Formats: sequence, structure tokens, C-alpha cells
Amino acid sequence: MASGRGRPPVSFARHVAMYLCHVALGMSLSRIARAFDKDRSTVAHGCHQVEDRREDPDFDIWIEQLEDGLRSVSPLHASHAA
Repeated sequence: MASGRGRPPVSFARHVAMYLCHVALGMSLSRIARAFDKDRSTVAHGCHQVEDRREDPDFDIWIEQLEDGLRSVSPLHASHAA
């Protein structure tokens, strides 16, 4: 939640969190931007960064497992599925 970019591992973790909010929880980029106190374009950039890394099979499996885990416990996702 820092105002700056932070170190690369911190920035990467934030990108993954924003991506998961968008993909696994179905949150809009605007809503994620408000939650992370970032600009919508920053959220879009972060999501694209994660999406680009999904070409790596190991990374893709890891992200998919995180997505599935969030979907299985999220009341947000359940409300969109109904």
C-alpha cells in the first residue's frame, strides 16, 4: 500500500495481487485502483505484466493455483457466479 513503486519484489507482489483481484475476484480495474490507491492505468500495467509472465509454465501453474484458491473461498466470486 506504499505510495511509491517499492523494490522490485514488492512491486511484483502488488502486480500479482492486483491481477488476482481482477481475474479471480472479478473486480474492475477502477475498483482495484481505488483499493490500492493507484491509477487505473497502473493497475492495467500490473495485470499485463503478470499476464505476460504466464507464458512460463511454472509461473502459469502457480498463478492458476492462486486463482483457484481465491475463487473457492471468495464471497465476491460467489456473488458473480450466481
